[in-house]
Amino acid sequence: MTDFKKEYRKLVGKVIAARKRCGRSQIAVCKEAGISQAGWWEVEAGVNLPKVENLAAIAAVLGFQIELSLAKNAEKKDPA
Repeated sequence: MTDFKKEYRKLVGKVIAARKRCGRSQIAVCKEAGISQAGWWEVEAGVNLPKVENLAAIAAVLGFQIELSLAKNAEKKDPA
């Protein structure tokens, strides 16, 4: 598994944990976020990873925002 995928899974886990800490149901959060509850259930069950926009929508409903960054890989040479 790539480092990105590992980090993305951690981020998804944090959003899931935040939903549970808030005591909000999947149905309520998904409805407010405008995404499929069945699809989000698959995310929480570990079957699929969400699209970034769906993860961001769930996070926003919970009062968070997703931040992504681009960092230079020290092992790669700049092609420019």
